[in-house]
Amino acid sequence: MTPHRLLPPLLLLLALLLAASPGGALARCPGCGQGVQAGCPGGCVEEEDGGSPAEGCAEAEGCLRREGQECGVYTPNCAPGLQCHPPKDDEAPLRALLLGRGRCLPARAPA
Repeated sequence: MTPHRLLPPLLLLLALLLAASPGGALARCPGCGQGVQAGCPGGCVEEEDGGSPAEGCAEAEGCLRREGQECGVYTPNCAPGLQCHPPKDDEAPLRALLLGRGRCLPARAPA
């Protein structure tokens, strides 16, 4: 493809990536000490559970999602022991994760 033919697909990809996250592609969660804000509606595991910083946000530098909460590529990570899984039987699982439609579920055991 010539450079001028690459521009429309790249712009479309950029638009999809920016639209996939509420605060933009580079949005990050506030630290736990800052409390719940628009970029992290689920709050921090550390604050809600009273756990140690190592279990919650301090090491992850952001908020963590609990089991069953929505997750995706541009959302905060799932809590330890959980992984972000796309909806079952989704025809486009990668797209679902890009759009934040996954769920934090227990991590699968290594095969």
